Amino acid sequence: MKRFLATIVILVATYCSYGQRCGHDFLYTKIIRNSDFIEERIKGIDKYMKANSVPIDSVFTTTKGEYDIVFFEQYIYGSAIWGGYIFGHQAIISKVYKGNIVESYFVSYSWAEPPLSYPIQISHVEKPLEHIMEVKDFDFSFLHKDAVNMIEDDCKIIIPEEVVLIPGFGIKKEDNEE
Repeated sequence: MKRFLATIVILVATYCSYGQRCGHDFLYTKIIRNSDFIEERIKGIDKYMKANSVPIDSVFTTTKGEYDIVFFEQYIYGSAIWGGYIFGHQAIISKVYKGNIVESYFVSYSWAEPPLSYPIQISHVEKPLEHIMEVKDFDFSFLHKDAVNMIEDDCKIIIPEEVVLIPGFGIKKEDNEE
């Protein structure tokens, strides 16, 4: 198993070293209000995915709760080192409470090999929601003990200026003062 994981890491590193488009930013795509994660699915992802024939995004299905769940997605398309093309789809999914991110997950929707917990990372860094955030500031850690970082450090999370996620979002204090 470790040989398989090492092979994947080498392929990803080689893929990126050939100048492919690694390092795209994560862009805001949607918000689900008054919700929460179903923690049992996330904590038991490998067992859940083995027992159910469903896509990995079903692990992040929400239930009624006191948070807003905000999705930031990244798409990568380019030449694969083994020939042909590769399409990657990844996301950072954040739990937001009163304008502050309180928990975030990184997930690769493209990952299809067990263990499915391998590419998932978690952040418990609390920070205010902003239009541009550095991914490295989230200090993601691994959900699986043998995982390797799949997040490019130079990526940003971007919410367009015209998107208002919460009242007052994007309004700087000095803009309101006279």
